[in-house]
Amino acid sequence: PQQAPPQRAHGSAPLCRGRRELCAMPPSSSAAPGAARRRALCLHGWRANPELMELQIVRLQMKLEDDIDFSFLSGPIAVQQAADEMVRELARPPYFQWWDEERDKPAAIQYVASYIQKNGPFDLLVGFSQGAAAVTALLAEAAGEAAGEASCWGG
Repeated sequence: PQQAPPQRAHGSAPLCRGRRELCAMPPSSSAAPGAARRRALCLHGWRANPELMELQIVRLQMKLEDDIDFSFLSGPIAVQQAADEMVRELARPPYFQWWDEERDKPAAIQYVASYIQKNGPFDLLVGFSQGAAAVTALLAEAAGEAAGEASCWGG
């Protein structure tokens, strides 16, 4: 598999500071006139892409469009094969995944963390399928670091 482009954002820019700060970030204030809007980073599922993720959360975006800017990140591994026929019908290639094997998870989590550090802060992480697993792993790692524990990945 080939490497994906570093990002593919739609709508606006992404979410957090560093992994240590993920769990310590205070909630954003409600969107008052002139206040900064909240930001969400969305991670698509296995062998899907930001285009499909945007379709999957269109109702959520419509409901929150006055309060939240949504950004979409492509997984680090580009593939031509969609997860299934429905994905193929709804979104054009390339498709992406976050990891191939369990041993690839740390690199995928670092990929997301680096994106957040460079493009954040974010108030919300949204994930679907493998993207949700990536969000969970990232937050578990951040919680462990905040508590002074070793990395989930043995680092």
